[in-house]
Amino acid sequence: MNYFTQLDTEKKYQIENLVSTIEKVFPIPRRYALALPRSIAELSHLLTNNRSERQGGYMGKPAMLHAYLSFFLPWNVFRLCRLLPSLINETVMRRFFYEGAVIVDAGCGPLTFAVSLWISFPQMRGVKLIFYCIDSNSSALDAGKKLFHAITGGNTSWRITTIRATLGERIKLPKASFLTAINVFNEIIQNIPQADTTALSKTADKFTSILSHMILDDGAMLIVEPGVPQSGQFLSMLRSAFMENGLVINAPCPHNEALCAMSGGRRGAKWCHFVFDTHNAPPLLQKLSASCGLYKEDAALSFLFAARNKAHDNKHDNNSEAGIVAVKLCVLSGSFLIGPAHARYACCKKGLAVIRGGKTAVENLPAGTVICLPPPGKCVHDKKTKAIIFDLGESGGARVTF
Repeated sequence: MNYFTQLDTEKKYQIENLVSTIEKVFPIPRRYALALPRSIAELSHLLTNNRSERQGGYMGKPAMLHAYLSFFLPWNVFRLCRLLPSLINETVMRRFFYEGAVIVDAGCGPLTFAVSLWISFPQMRGVKLIFYCIDSNSSALDAGKKLFHAITGGNTSWRITTIRATLGERIKLPKASFLTAINVFNEIIQNIPQADTTALSKTADKFTSILSHMILDDGAMLIVEPGVPQSGQFLSMLRSAFMENGLVINAPCPHNEALCAMSGGRRGAKWCHFVFDTHNAPPLLQKLSASCGLYKEDAALSFLFAARNKAHDNKHDNNSEAGIVAVKLCVLSGSFLIGPAHARYACCKKGLAVIRGGKTAVENLPAGTVICLPPPGKCVHDKKTKAIIFDLGESGGARVTF
């Protein structure tokens, strides 16, 4: 399996329609339209390499709001539509998205998660779901309500209540069966130095307590963050705090050991994130990117899907069909060379791993792929990273999928 499924024809059409709908629902005044490419580029810097200069109310500024809605919202929906179908299978739907279920979206922005869920799961549209969408920015909330009404035509069984508040504020809400926090924590930790692991860890503990009290005893949480080092490091800390609070990590970790092999935190250290291709993105979205000079060949993110109990039926390390004990691995990087062999980094119960093999076999394991391989007959470690090496073989035939 791969966590980042390709978009089918219908989802591509729906995202194209989203881009067109945004243009119609939020016509850009001429004074902002002329400067839109510059505003998008400026916001891109604020959301990536200039995070420390970003102020919490940036979406309250009309030029920045238009830039976000026109460019970043559809790309964020694209990312989520690549991720959600692998996480929310029929079992997960029955457990967390049942009739009358409460969904809390903390830091919802312009209802990005609700829009992505609507596009990804047509079968959910007739289910009476109750959404509480929380954000500190009233302009983003108003835009989200307007947009969601436009894409649904007002014909929806979902009841959406927006609440202006910050995560952690005391709000009276029913407990959620499913809670999301999408691109929230990078703003919370943006002014904490990455080297200040004490402050980051305390923040992770604090918000674990807050989030845990917001879900039902059998509820679940999905946290998604940009695929940058500090976010990966913070999610590793959240993972530890979640587990200490009795939550089970369902994805992307291929194990529930205390060890996180991709915790980052020091110069050159690997951090948990996924980079996936965008060639399947709708043409209108690609055209929009080209017009702004922000070509997107790849998209990146880090995420955690945690629940009070196991949400998926997939087994971890177990006996394969061949009767050999197999090790479950999650591929985390692009392809690189180790000597003449091609390789990718992966995570497993044994820690950081390298999957090594022929060019074709390794290329067929993009980031986000989860596979099982027989353990190495002889334990060999990569000289650079000390990661344990799994040999895939030239054709990949040694692979045991599940």
